[in-house]
This record gives sequence, structure tokens and C-alpha cells, in this order.
Amino acid sequence: SCLGEFSHTYEGDCSITDIKSALSVLIAGNAACSDVDTELSLLLGLADPAADVDAAVVDLCAQAFREQAAEFFPFSNITMNGDTFDREFLNGGTFWNQEYEAAGENMLSADAYHVPLVHDMSFSNGIGWPTNPAISSVDSCTQGAAMCCYVSDRQKDDEGGDCATDECYFAEPEDNTDICYVDMANSPASARVANGIAVFDKVDVATDAEGSAFCHGFAWDANDDTAVSSRYKGNLLMSVAFKENTYDKGYVQNVPGAPMCGCVEKMPVVSNAGCTDLAAVESWTLSSDGLASLSISFASVDITYGDCGGVDLADKVLDLGAASDIRQHIVGTDNCPSVIDNFLGTQGLKRSTLEISLVAGHPRREKVYVSFNKEVADSAADVNNFSIENLDILSAELDPNNKATVILTTSLQTLETEYTVTVEGLIQKRIAPMVTATIGSTATFFPAKFGFEDTVGESADYTLVYELDIPDNVNWKSDPPEYIVDQTDFVYFSRIAYYMELESELYGHEYVWVSMPAFTQDVTKIGVPTFASGAIFQETLPDANVFTNQPDIAAAGSLIGVEANLEFWPNNYGTTNRVNVPGADNGVYDFGDDRSGGGDHGSMQVHVASAGSTLFAINDWNRGRRPSMGIGNQPSGHPDWTFNNNAASYTTKKLFVLVVAENGVPSMAPSAPPSPGLTIPQGAAATVPDSEGYKLVYDLTIPNNARYESTGVPYDRDYSGSQEPFERIAYFMELEKNGVTQWVWVSMKAFTTDATKIGVPTFGSGAIYQEPLYEMNIYSSDSSVVPEGTNVTGNIEFWPNNYGTGNKKGVPGASSSVYDFGDDRVTSGNYGSMQVHANKKTLFAFNDWNRGAAPCVGIGNQPSGHPDWTFTNNAASYTFKELLVFVK
Repeated sequence: SCLGEFSHTYEGDCSITDIKSALSVLIAGNAACSDVDTELSLLLGLADPAADVDAAVVDLCAQAFREQAAEFFPFSNITMNGDTFDREFLNGGTFWNQEYEAAGENMLSADAYHVPLVHDMSFSNGIGWPTNPAISSVDSCTQGAAMCCYVSDRQKDDEGGDCATDECYFAEPEDNTDICYVDMANSPASARVANGIAVFDKVDVATDAEGSAFCHGFAWDANDDTAVSSRYKGNLLMSVAFKENTYDKGYVQNVPGAPMCGCVEKMPVVSNAGCTDLAAVESWTLSSDGLASLSISFASVDITYGDCGGVDLADKVLDLGAASDIRQHIVGTDNCPSVIDNFLGTQGLKRSTLEISLVAGHPRREKVYVSFNKEVADSAADVNNFSIENLDILSAELDPNNKATVILTTSLQTLETEYTVTVEGLIQKRIAPMVTATIGSTATFFPAKFGFEDTVGESADYTLVYELDIPDNVNWKSDPPEYIVDQTDFVYFSRIAYYMELESELYGHEYVWVSMPAFTQDVTKIGVPTFASGAIFQETLPDANVFTNQPDIAAAGSLIGVEANLEFWPNNYGTTNRVNVPGADNGVYDFGDDRSGGGDHGSMQVHVASAGSTLFAINDWNRGRRPSMGIGNQPSGHPDWTFNNNAASYTTKKLFVLVVAENGVPSMAPSAPPSPGLTIPQGAAATVPDSEGYKLVYDLTIPNNARYESTGVPYDRDYSGSQEPFERIAYFMELEKNGVTQWVWVSMKAFTTDATKIGVPTFGSGAIYQEPLYEMNIYSSDSSVVPEGTNVTGNIEFWPNNYGTGNKKGVPGASSSVYDFGDDRVTSGNYGSMQVHANKKTLFAFNDWNRGAAPCVGIGNQPSGHPDWTFTNNAASYTFKELLVFVK
């Protein structure tokens, strides 16, 4: 090189740009020198002028940086107490964190006297990062940031906190953050447990749950180890962890479960953190011995500390441009609640809250029922815990039957006036008293009225059919209900609603409204299901709406679009969940009971299984006794109020039955009701892929005795007048005997286009069919009884007449000596046959339904005797027997 032997110190970085700039100064005016790149290549000993000079300089600087770091002041010399002390100090321990000053003893300024000396030295010297992996809180940081979070102040007369006297026993630091949570799995050595969580935020208090906390950190370029911020991060750790906060302010102690100082990903998740940064003006010395050997060495540094321009630590990390998840650790102001909820969700946990769920007035206008989403402590029943604008609260008591409800007695309320209830005092959750209702939270109510008109908004679309005052003692078997309103001149209605209203000293004022799609078009069957009405309904209905003042049914006062299930009959019943209502208990009377064919106990119940709740129940009304009744689940005993016989305990007990009638009013004009969708039992529907798209035409509960020739068929539901053209017909029969359920589904290509002829083939219907059936799809509960199959060919035997065994139609495989799938209809008599066959088997049979006898009913071939069940007269042997007819 033209420069020969030289030594030159310049101000700048060890970088290709600054080194070239320094060489330019040296070769300026030297005629023997070539250009900078050539001279630099010669100084580096690169034989090939085209060699990569920049790469060689990078290697040169990397060596220089290593040599520089080796000369940094060791981190362990800050305290001079060894690695174990340093580790425990950063974790929030040691006497520096745990002692407090008293009578001039235990002075932090004396114990940590070395800290300001090191800090003064740090303006002109680098400080090393801890090298011992045992100091785990700052080992292997991944986010390019470290942070300290303090919860105590132990030193008076300094730059921060509220310690103002001697013997400050852990006073509060200044508060610059919210602590959200600690995931101890991120710092197990510091937490001293493998994992665990600590949540420090509550959304239902005005102040931070953790009290005052102060977080402060620093950042470096995690993508470039040679950047100034990276090389001098030891200086920043010393300044933040030792000097600025502990020595200057007396801030000590860690957030439980986390280090006091550590990599940000090992620290608590917080809302904000203060920030310190630095600027370093370095000098480097370039030198050569005159041969082909350029060297560079660190000469000096002038460091100044700053506050990151006033930005938050998270913003500083992002400004450095490193790919970082910093916003998962420093989440921003007011974001702790949502961040905590998300985190708890990953742990399978949910925040516990206490809030007003429902406020209901009382029709007598001197009581208010304030219901919370959880049970509250006894101390909640205090008049000082509530205020109601423009009303005096005279007393407060906890509902003895519902510990989530406080009953307030007030001065007289004015009708049509909206009142606001405000939480004024401490209301605690009963089981977790640290969870409290938010002081200042509000809810509104209007004084209640008796009746549904002003209570249930959707009632405006309904017309009253029945109104009933329920007596203390009844025998509706012999004396039908005496309805106050009895308006039954409806032709078609699309929905049915029930409104029950009760009042008693024990339960107060209660009401429930439930509306649902019409489950029958016979208006005489929607009141009390007496023997005289012939009403028997045990089914599930979709799209039910519930409105109530009982939070145990609906915490917010309503359930919209839910499934409701009916248990309407005049008979006895058992606890067996025969129809498999989800959640029902075989050991108690609830929302999944088993109607028996005999007895006269009586049940009029509506339930919502998804809420696990009875909506209302009226039971035991046929025997001259006090009925059993209630709204919601009975608090103890059988949930559906069976055997309670409590009617006399109610001072008000009313039942209303309403419908949405055609054009909104009763009408005598003929109208065809629309057909609902498929309603076969859930368990069967799940196994019948063929069922999709079918609509119900007939629903028939098969009786123990039938005389359809004179009475017609009393279908539970009859939509035959509303059917659009159809191409397929399906039958579903379900039977139960001795606790065993059988069912069969068979669909086929339509054998008629007249929906009035596909039900029971009575004389009145004119239906007579003895012919092949095509494109049959068959599904059953037991394929050994009824083999399943698709696109099967079979035959039908539908008529109201007698029949013989002669196989006059020549059905293959049929016998001429027994009644089976190939019989001979005669034109006289009234025995009746409704049979479908395939694969040389009876699929289902319903016979002898015209003469007042017990019908013959069966699925599959009868095991002995006549395969098509003729002459069995066995209907009464089944505890359940239903036939559904569909079209598509």
C-alpha cells in the first residue's frame, strides 16, 4: 500500500463506509496512492483486485467487535456479589429487594454503593451481558427487548414512588402499567414451578387489581449483533435494572410468578412499559505495519442515555424494524381484559364475572327483583348496595329460592315509567367473593302488570283462545276446565303460545311465555289435555320463543329460536327417558318422562331441554286433588313439580292459550295449513339419509281401540289439504314394547297424487290400493327384522274391507294359506288393511281399525302365526305406537 506503516484514529463505526472514509483522508494528496478500493484491497492482502473487499472488511470488524466485547466491564462486577446474587436479584430476591430501611440501617444506597460508580464508568465503557445461563431471566432473549417490572418502593426521598418516611415497608411505586397476567411456563426457574398462571386484572373494579406497578425496559436490534444497541445492551441492562429504578428510585420486588427483570417474553404480559435507549459515539484506530496487514481496534466510546424519544417500549422495538411479537407481551392501554380472556381461553378457562342479568318489577308495584348471573353473598341484600332513581328502597332480602336474586321493596312505582337500578355498594359472588359487581353498573325496568299484553311484545300477533283460573282442587276428568275465555272457531293457525302467571309468598310473582309452531290444527286439543279433548302430545318443536322473569330459565329474560318439548296427556307417566330427550334423567320426573297408556294423573308440561329447564307444569288434575304446578324447575324434588300438589300455595294461578290465526283473527273461511318439515324422532332421523326434503302430511298416535268407520281418523296433525304436487311418499312407524323401541322407514315412488288417500285407507278416504311399489328405500331399527335396501320393488295392501289368504295377484313367494304379503281383498266387510311389503316380508302393518276392536300392529313379519299380523289385536301391548306419513 502507498501508506506504508501508519496508525489513524477516526470517529465512527467499524463499517465499510466509515473505514473507506478514514482511508480517503489518509491518501488525499498522496500521488503514490491509487483509489481507496485499490489501497484497501492491498492493505487487506487481497491478491485479486476483484476480490470481495466488503466481505473482508465485515470479517475484520467482526474480529474487532469480539476483541472489543472481551474488554467490556463484566456484568458480574456490577454488584460484586457473584452470579447467584445477580440471578436472584433479577428474579426479585436478595436483601436488596427484601429489606427496608429503618433508623439509618439497611440503606439501599449503602448496600448498592457500587452501582452509581459503574453507571458513571458506563458513559465511556461497554458493559457485558450476563454470560452464565443460570441467570436465566436474561438468557437467550428472542424478542430484542428486556424489561423490569416492580411492585414496591423501599426508599424515601428519591425520584419516584410514594415511600415518604423511614421504615417504608414496600410502599407503592409510580403506576405506569396494568399487569395483565403471568404465564409461569415462560420463566420456570424464576417462578420455581414448571408452569402455572396468575391473572392480575379485573374488569369489574375501577382500580388495577395488582395495585401500582412500574414497568421499564430497553430494546436492541435483534437482527444485527453488531448494531450499537445490541453491543451495548449490557449498559442498558445495568442502567434500567440497577441504576435508574432500584438505586435511584428504590423500586424492588417482582410480580409474583415472574422475574423482576428479564427478557420481555419471560416477563408478565403488561399494557405499557417505559423505555431507555442510548447513543454511542465510537472511535476506532486503523493501523498497518507497512506490510499487507490492516488492523482495526476499538479506541473509545462516548455514551449518552435517553428515553426513547418518549415512546413506549413496544413502539421502540417496532421502530428497530425487527420481526417481533412484542404486542403479545406489551399489549397497549385498556387491552388487558380482552388479552386475558383470549389467554384464558387457550387454557380452557373463562373469566368469572358478576353482573345484573335481569331486573323485573312486580305487578303490585312495590317490589323489584334484581337478578345476577351468579349467586351472590348474603351481604348483597343491603339497601345501601342499590339505588333507584325517584324511588325509595325500603328493604332488601335475598330470594330464599334463588340466591342470585335480591328482592327490593320500594315506594310505590308509577306505571309506564322506566326506572334505573344502580349498583352502589359491594356485591360479591357467593362462591368467589373476590368477584364483585361493578359499582355504578345499571339496569332498567318498568313496573310489571298482570297478564301478557304489556309483558311480552310478540303477544301482539296472537289471539287468545283459552283463559283459565286454575282452582285449588280439580277433577277435570269428570268436570272439564271452566275456561273464562273459550274461543275455538279457528280453521288454521301457524303458531301456539302458552302464558302462565303465578304469585305466591314463597316464589313471588312469576310468569313465562312460550310460543312454538302449531303442533296440531285441532284447536280443541291445545288447552288442558283432558280425556275428553283426546289430546296426547309428546314431541319436540323447533323455533320456540321464551320470555320470562325467571333467570333460572333465561338469565337475560328470553330464549329465542330454541327447541321446546311437550308432555301433554291425561294419563300416568314414569321417569324413563323413552324418547331420549337430551339431558333428561331416568331417575326423576323432569323434561323426559314416559307416558303410560293407563291411569289419570295428567301432565301439561312444556320444557326446553337445552336449558335443562321446565318452562311450566300443571300435573295431577283428574282426581279431585290439588294440582302440582310451577314455573321453571322445582328447587328440590322432581324438576317438573310432579307430586308437589302445591296449587293452594298460589294466590294467583292463571293459564292463557293463544294462537297466531290466519289474518290475525279467528276465521271460519276454509284455509289449508302449510306442512311442516320432517319430524321423525331424532335418533331415527340421524340414520335415515333418505329423509331429507320430506314434509309431514299425517301424524297419528295409534289407539288401543279404533272405530274409524264411524269416527274418521283423529290425526294428531293433518296437513293433507296443503300439499303441493309430490313425487314420493314415505311412511314411518315407531313402536315400543317392554322398553324396546322398533321403527321402520319406507319411501317409494308415489302411487297416487292425492294426499287425502295416503293416510289410513278408510271408507271415507276412498283409498284402495293393491299394486306393486317401485323405487322403495327402506331403513329400520333392526335389519334382522326389516332388511334395509334402496331402489327396492315391493307391494301395497291398503283398503277398508275384509280380505282372505288367496294370492290372487300372484305375488311371488306369497302363501295362499296364511295372511302375508299376497292377500285377496274382498269388497265386503270392514276389517281394514294398511300394509306395505318388500323382499317377501311385511315392512309394517296396521289392521282391524274399523270395528271398535284393538287394532293389529307390527313391524316386520309376525314371528309366529300370520306374517302380516292379522288377528293379533295387539295394539294395547305397545306403550307407544305412532304412524307418520310424508311426501316429497
